[in-house]
Amino acid sequence: MKKYLPFLDFLLLSTFFLYPVLFIGIDLKVFNATRFVWSIILPVFAVWLVFNYRRYDVKLSLKFLGPFFPIIIASAILSFYHHRSVDMDILPKLIILGVAFGALVAVYKKRQFYIINSIFCWLALFWMGSIVIQEGIHAYINNFTYRINQNETYMMVVLMSGVSLLASQQVSGKERIFHLLSGLAGLVCVILTQSRGALLDIFVLFCFFLFSSKGDLKSKLLMLFSLLLVCTVVFCVTNGFGGKMMRIGNEVALWLDGKGQATSIGTRFSLWYAGLVDVFPHFPIMGTAVTEGHLGDLAQLVTLTKRPGWTIGMQPHFHNDFVQMAVKGGLVYLTAGIASLALLTAQYRKNVVVLWMIACAVVSGLTEHFYFQPRVFVFFVMILTLVVAGIYKERQESLSKS
Repeated sequence: MKKYLPFLDFLLLSTFFLYPVLFIGIDLKVFNATRFVWSIILPVFAVWLVFNYRRYDVKLSLKFLGPFFPIIIASAILSFYHHRSVDMDILPKLIILGVAFGALVAVYKKRQFYIINSIFCWLALFWMGSIVIQEGIHAYINNFTYRINQNETYMMVVLMSGVSLLASQQVSGKERIFHLLSGLAGLVCVILTQSRGALLDIFVLFCFFLFSSKGDLKSKLLMLFSLLLVCTVVFCVTNGFGGKMMRIGNEVALWLDGKGQATSIGTRFSLWYAGLVDVFPHFPIMGTAVTEGHLGDLAQLVTLTKRPGWTIGMQPHFHNDFVQMAVKGGLVYLTAGIASLALLTAQYRKNVVVLWMIACAVVSGLTEHFYFQPRVFVFFVMILTLVVAGIYKERQESLSKS
């Protein structure tokens, strides 16, 4: 049986490396990321554990899951209190990935994930670029949102490009150049997603890149300028994206005048106000347990003043992770969510890649509802397990050498 152990190691590692395949599968409707955890990762991990239980480190799994305990416990309490699921459909997948983490570290190869991640940046660019070439840039811009799930695709390419750019600062030579170019390819994909949140995420990424990059200030600024130049060219070519960004100011002005509540920005403002002012005060401690796609259940709680009641009823969520948590689980859930973010930041405060992922989660969650959408959340945790596995693997190798 020992001759099959390397194959089991390879199989376990491959299941975690398949997340970009799932990312493309969102468009093709081939894979369901949440079912993937149950149907592939869990069985593969179970088989691996049967034959490799001596190599499994349960302490590492508990350490990985530690920062998530507040939201896991809060979700269980709220589900019991409301007699209905409060994110209990996605948190078991987090637990499975966390439990498997102790096995992942055992089979992990140093910096292997960063190389594969960079390759997938190019695959994403090839996929999106082929659509642009086939349809033309203007047709692509006009139809992109309707072709694929924009938010999920945008989140994936943001994370992939950020991981590659920041990984380039941890290596040298040709490998560094490869990661830099791959991160740039990912940034082009971010812009091609046509998401307005891309601007803020790219700005935050460049801040992390500037402070983490090697060399003197002059070389850092030169490298950052080169990245900005390429992004600017892509922005100019995809003028539909630029036009969309220009409309933000107009939509804000219209909302302030009371005339733009049905615009994209106005709808968000109305939803945030409705959630925090009209709904949250009624259920401040334990929340409402409302699920995504069922905000119409809360429409009756919205005071019909200058905010139209249909706004909350027609939207699938509040377009803000923190407002969503406050309405769904009150102060209990909101406090648990913030506590988990704080614990993650404290635990990995010395690793710039993990800190970037946390910042990306917070920034993206301000205008959208990303990190409790099952597929996006599963993707995020899968990438996190791979990045953190590299951290612990390096620590183990350093201890063994000393």
